[in-house]
Amino acid sequence: MAPPKFIMRALFRLRDVVPGDLLSVEPNNRAKGFKVNTDDRAEISQRIGTMLPATPRRDAFLFDMFASTPTIHSGYRFGDIFVPTMVVTAADDPLAFAENAWRLAAALPASRLLEVERGGHLLLGQAEVVGGQVKRFIREHAGAPA
Repeated sequence: MAPPKFIMRALFRLRDVVPGDLLSVEPNNRAKGFKVNTDDRAEISQRIGTMLPATPRRDAFLFDMFASTPTIHSGYRFGDIFVPTMVVTAADDPLAFAENAWRLAAALPASRLLEVERGGHLLLGQAEVVGGQVKRFIREHAGAPA
């Protein structure tokens, strides 16, 4: 369920949010028991830095939250998608639950599920494993009919 629209609209009006500010709330958005180390903090900071400022992408974010996401959760015909698709999840993701990834992969006829044990929503510490599997998947399906 998406947060109230007025909150999200207000959030995207903020211009002075910096990665450090977002890191200060990070413990609420990580999996239970996940310890963020120095490398993880650096990775989080780098990733957040690529997303900010979010204001130019405000309309796309809001569309995703309030238009496309509810549609996906209301009977979208995933069984009609035959394009090779890799679904990636972490078992400890507190935002996009692994069970949803399992259901999505089961519903997509040409899918492969990659589930890593730890890493949370950002798949922290999993770049080598996930990157390697994604590259392999792309190589296997390069030239596959779209």
